Amino acid sequence: EQYEAAVADFDCAIELNPDIAWVWESRGAMKLQMGEYEAAVADFDRTIELDPTISWPFSGRGRCYLHLHQYPAALADFTHGAEQDPESTGYCYGQAVASLLMGDHIVSAAHLQTALGRAQASLDQAYEPLMAVNHALYQLMAGDLAASEAAYRAILAQTPPAHAIRHGIHDLEDYRTWFPAHTTAVEPLLHLLQTHLTP
Repeated sequence: EQYEAAVADFDCAIELNPDIAWVWESRGAMKLQMGEYEAAVADFDRTIELDPTISWPFSGRGRCYLHLHQYPAALADFTHGAEQDPESTGYCYGQAVASLLMGDHIVSAAHLQTALGRAQASLDQAYEPLMAVNHALYQLMAGDLAASEAAYRAILAQTPPAHAIRHGIHDLEDYRTWFPAHTTAVEPLLHLLQTHLTP
Protein backbone atom coordinates (compact mmCIF):
# COMPACT_ATOMS: atom_id res chain seq x y z
CA GLU A 1 0.00 0.00 0.00
CA GLN A 2 2.85 2.40 0.74
CA TYR A 3 4.23 1.84 -2.77
CA GLU A 4 0.81 2.46 -4.32
CA ALA A 5 0.44 5.68 -2.36
CA ALA A 6 3.91 6.80 -3.46
CA VAL A 7 3.10 6.01 -7.10
CA ALA A 8 -0.08 8.09 -6.80
CA ASP A 9 1.95 11.01 -5.46
CA PHE A 10 4.43 10.73 -8.31
CA ASP A 11 1.54 10.54 -10.79
CA CYS A 12 0.37 13.91 -9.51
CA ALA A 13 3.87 15.36 -9.68
CA ILE A 14 4.27 14.19 -13.29
CA GLU A 15 0.93 15.74 -14.24
CA LEU A 16 2.14 19.06 -12.83
CA ASN A 17 5.57 18.85 -14.50
CA PRO A 18 6.41 15.91 -16.79
CA ASP A 19 10.02 16.98 -17.32
CA ILE A 20 11.65 16.22 -13.95
CA ALA A 21 13.88 13.18 -14.31
CA TRP A 22 14.07 12.17 -10.65
CA VAL A 23 10.28 11.98 -10.37
CA TRP A 24 10.08 9.49 -13.22
CA GLU A 25 12.97 7.49 -11.73
CA SER A 26 11.34 7.46 -8.30
CA ARG A 27 8.03 6.24 -9.72
CA GLY A 28 9.92 3.60 -11.67
CA ALA A 29 11.65 2.48 -8.48
CA MET A 30 8.28 2.09 -6.74
CA LYS A 31 6.90 0.07 -9.66
CA LEU A 32 10.00 -2.12 -9.57
CA GLN A 33 9.31 -2.83 -5.89
CA MET A 34 5.71 -3.68 -6.78
CA GLY A 35 6.78 -6.13 -9.48
CA GLU A 36 5.38 -4.02 -12.32
CA TYR A 37 8.51 -4.47 -14.38
CA GLU A 38 7.32 -3.37 -17.82
CA ALA A 39 5.75 -0.21 -16.41
CA ALA A 40 8.93 0.46 -14.44
CA VAL A 41 11.02 0.09 -17.60
CA ALA A 42 8.86 2.74 -19.28
CA ASP A 43 9.49 5.15 -16.40
CA PHE A 44 13.23 4.48 -16.44
CA ASP A 45 13.21 5.00 -20.22
CA ARG A 46 11.64 8.43 -19.70
CA THR A 47 14.16 9.24 -16.95
CA ILE A 48 17.06 8.47 -19.29
CA GLU A 49 15.42 10.40 -22.10
CA LEU A 50 15.21 13.46 -19.85
CA ASP A 51 18.75 13.14 -18.49
CA PRO A 52 21.02 10.52 -20.12
CA THR A 53 24.02 11.60 -18.02
CA ILE A 54 22.81 10.06 -14.75
CA SER A 55 23.57 6.44 -13.95
CA TRP A 56 20.96 5.35 -11.41
CA PRO A 57 18.03 4.59 -13.76
CA PHE A 58 20.23 2.06 -15.56
CA SER A 59 20.43 0.04 -12.34
CA GLY A 60 16.66 -0.04 -11.90
CA ARG A 61 15.99 -0.81 -15.54
CA GLY A 62 18.68 -3.50 -15.51
CA ARG A 63 16.98 -5.21 -12.57
CA CYS A 64 13.65 -5.05 -14.40
CA TYR A 65 15.24 -6.66 -17.45
CA LEU A 66 16.58 -9.47 -15.25
CA HIS A 67 13.06 -10.16 -13.99
CA LEU A 68 11.75 -10.02 -17.56
CA HIS A 69 14.44 -12.54 -18.64
CA GLN A 70 15.94 -10.00 -21.03
CA TYR A 71 19.49 -10.72 -19.95
CA PRO A 72 21.47 -9.05 -22.77
CA ALA A 73 19.50 -5.83 -22.20
CA ALA A 74 20.17 -6.09 -18.46
CA LEU A 75 23.89 -6.60 -19.07
CA ALA A 76 23.97 -3.60 -21.39
CA ASP A 77 22.36 -1.38 -18.75
CA PHE A 78 24.66 -2.54 -15.96
CA THR A 79 27.67 -2.07 -18.23
CA HIS A 80 26.56 1.45 -19.14
CA GLY A 81 26.00 2.26 -15.49
CA ALA A 82 29.44 0.92 -14.59
CA GLU A 83 31.01 3.17 -17.20
CA GLN A 84 29.26 6.20 -15.70
CA ASP A 85 29.94 5.19 -12.09
CA PRO A 86 33.20 3.20 -12.20
CA GLU A 87 33.49 2.89 -8.42
CA SER A 88 30.10 1.24 -8.00
CA THR A 89 29.88 -2.31 -6.68
CA GLY A 90 26.22 -2.68 -7.63
CA TYR A 91 26.77 -2.43 -11.35
CA CYS A 92 29.53 -5.06 -11.18
CA TYR A 93 27.16 -7.33 -9.28
CA GLY A 94 24.47 -6.73 -11.90
CA GLN A 95 26.95 -7.58 -14.64
CA ALA A 96 27.86 -10.77 -12.76
CA VAL A 97 24.21 -11.82 -12.41
CA ALA A 98 23.31 -11.07 -16.03
CA SER A 99 26.43 -12.79 -17.34
CA LEU A 100 25.77 -15.91 -15.28
CA LEU A 101 22.15 -16.06 -16.41
CA MET A 102 23.46 -15.87 -19.99
CA GLY A 103 25.74 -18.83 -19.25
CA ASP A 104 29.03 -16.93 -19.23
CA HIS A 105 30.54 -18.22 -15.99
CA ILE A 106 34.03 -16.82 -16.55
CA VAL A 107 32.92 -13.26 -17.21
CA SER A 108 30.42 -13.47 -14.35
CA ALA A 109 33.15 -14.56 -11.93
CA ALA A 110 35.38 -11.68 -13.02
CA HIS A 111 32.63 -9.11 -12.41
CA LEU A 112 31.78 -10.68 -9.06
CA GLN A 113 35.40 -10.56 -7.91
CA THR A 114 35.50 -6.87 -8.83
CA ALA A 115 32.34 -6.25 -6.81
CA LEU A 116 33.75 -8.16 -3.83
CA GLY A 117 37.06 -6.32 -3.97
CA ARG A 118 35.46 -2.88 -4.19
CA ALA A 119 33.02 -3.64 -1.40
CA GLN A 120 35.79 -4.88 0.89
CA ALA A 121 37.96 -1.87 0.10
CA SER A 122 35.06 0.46 0.88
CA LEU A 123 34.38 -1.30 4.20
CA ASP A 124 38.06 -1.17 5.08
CA GLN A 125 37.91 2.62 4.70
CA ALA A 126 34.64 3.14 6.57
CA TYR A 127 31.91 0.81 7.76
CA GLU A 128 28.55 1.44 6.11
CA PRO A 129 25.60 -0.94 6.67
CA LEU A 130 24.32 -0.95 3.08
CA MET A 131 27.77 -1.75 1.72
CA ALA A 132 28.17 -4.48 4.34
CA VAL A 133 24.84 -5.99 3.24
CA ASN A 134 25.99 -5.87 -0.38
CA HIS A 135 29.27 -7.56 0.50
CA ALA A 136 27.44 -10.38 2.29
CA LEU A 137 25.28 -10.92 -0.79
CA TYR A 138 28.33 -11.03 -3.06
CA GLN A 139 29.87 -13.67 -0.80
CA LEU A 140 26.72 -15.75 -1.18
CA MET A 141 26.91 -15.53 -4.96
CA ALA A 142 30.59 -16.48 -4.80
CA GLY A 143 29.51 -19.72 -3.10
CA ASP A 144 30.92 -18.97 0.34
CA LEU A 145 27.76 -19.55 2.36
CA ALA A 146 29.56 -19.69 5.71
CA ALA A 147 31.25 -16.32 5.13
CA SER A 148 27.98 -14.82 3.90
CA GLU A 149 26.04 -15.97 6.96
CA ALA A 150 28.81 -14.75 9.27
CA ALA A 151 28.75 -11.38 7.52
CA TYR A 152 24.98 -11.03 7.90
CA ARG A 153 25.22 -11.95 11.58
CA ALA A 154 27.99 -9.40 12.10
CA ILE A 155 25.85 -6.74 10.44
CA LEU A 156 22.87 -7.52 12.66
CA ALA A 157 25.09 -7.44 15.75
CA GLN A 158 25.77 -3.78 14.96
CA THR A 159 22.02 -2.97 15.12
CA PRO A 160 21.73 -1.63 11.57
CA PRO A 161 18.92 0.71 10.51
CA ALA A 162 15.74 -0.96 9.31
CA HIS A 163 16.21 0.30 5.76
CA ALA A 164 19.53 -1.58 5.50
CA ILE A 165 17.85 -4.82 6.61
CA ARG A 166 15.00 -4.29 4.13
CA HIS A 167 17.58 -3.67 1.41
CA GLY A 168 19.23 -6.98 2.29
CA ILE A 169 15.91 -8.83 2.29
CA HIS A 170 14.90 -7.40 -1.07
CA ASP A 171 18.24 -8.32 -2.65
CA LEU A 172 18.06 -11.87 -1.28
CA GLU A 173 14.53 -12.25 -2.62
CA ASP A 174 15.69 -11.10 -6.04
CA TYR A 175 18.66 -13.47 -5.89
CA ARG A 176 16.34 -16.37 -5.03
CA THR A 177 14.11 -15.45 -7.98
CA TRP A 178 17.00 -15.32 -10.43
CA PHE A 179 18.71 -18.44 -9.07
CA PRO A 180 15.97 -20.73 -7.71
CA ALA A 181 18.46 -23.60 -7.43
CA HIS A 182 20.03 -21.63 -4.55
CA THR A 183 16.79 -21.37 -2.55
CA THR A 184 18.04 -23.74 0.17
CA ALA A 185 21.02 -21.48 0.80
CA VAL A 186 19.02 -18.25 0.66
CA GLU A 187 16.09 -19.17 2.94
CA PRO A 188 18.02 -19.24 6.27
CA LEU A 189 19.61 -15.89 5.45
CA LEU A 190 16.23 -14.38 4.62
CA HIS A 191 14.79 -15.74 7.87
CA LEU A 192 17.72 -14.31 9.80
CA LEU A 193 17.16 -10.81 8.42
CA GLN A 194 13.36 -10.98 8.64
CA THR A 195 13.40 -11.90 12.33
CA HIS A 196 15.36 -8.72 13.02
CA LEU A 197 12.57 -6.61 11.52
CA THR A 198 9.97 -8.09 13.89
CA PRO A 199 9.13 -5.71 16.73
